[in-house]
Amino acid sequence: MTMDNARHELNLLANALDYVLSAAEHTRRQDSRSLKYAILHLFAGIELLLKERLRCEHWALLFADVDKASLTLLDAGNFKSVEFQSLQSRLRESAAVAIPKRHLVHIEALRLLRNQAQHFAVSFTPTEVRGQLAVGMDFVIEFCKDHLAASIADSKEALDAIHNELAYFDEFVSARQRQIEPQLMNKQLWNCPRCSQHTMVLGEGDPHCPFCGYTADWTTAFFAVGGDQHFSDCPQSGCHGSCPIYDCQGGGEGALCFACGFCFSTS
Repeated sequence: MTMDNARHELNLLANALDYVLSAAEHTRRQDSRSLKYAILHLFAGIELLLKERLRCEHWALLFADVDKASLTLLDAGNFKSVEFQSLQSRLRESAAVAIPKRHLVHIEALRLLRNQAQHFAVSFTPTEVRGQLAVGMDFVIEFCKDHLAASIADSKEALDAIHNELAYFDEFVSARQRQIEPQLMNKQLWNCPRCSQHTMVLGEGDPHCPFCGYTADWTTAFFAVGGDQHFSDCPQSGCHGSCPIYDCQGGGEGALCFACGFCFSTS
């Protein structure tokens, strides 16, 4: 068989990791085409990693309609696979894998950006994309370690390549953090919905992120980071009346006012 006719095969996990690595490689470049494919490939890689964990539980869970699952259709790839929202639910219910909210917010922001790039039109800066990639790569490493340890043993080469790319992202984020450090000192910070870095400043007018330039009014920023419809009076003296209050610790242990940046106990 000549090289032109050689068959290349990637199983689900290998395909996922290859997408992640491709995203990292594209992100190193500044042009819009490369950054677009970085967005598309990162989300594709993350989605496939979640599906791989579901497959480890049972292959039929990959089908949108489990009642129509068959190995013949699976091997042919001729089926409608589980959609992203259902994928999360099945991971929780069938595999006891609950993705922390801090990661879900970042993944959802990336999903929306992917949708814009793939289905309509998209606007971004290299800084935004690199910020998203840095957080996304961290999630990939953590998810593989916590939930795919048994499967990942045969993918050491791909995972090593991704780890090598992490050094670039760590250097980029560190350099950017040093550059904006004076704007972050002694400020109330929250994760930015655009770049996913912990650099959105609260309590100084509209929420804004020096890392990527994101800015929005309190309510828009509140919903963008996953806040629910929880508006109430802030206990901080001089704050506004009905404010967007974020349950920042869970279980009623703490809350954060997106209007003034005041963090307070609710216990």
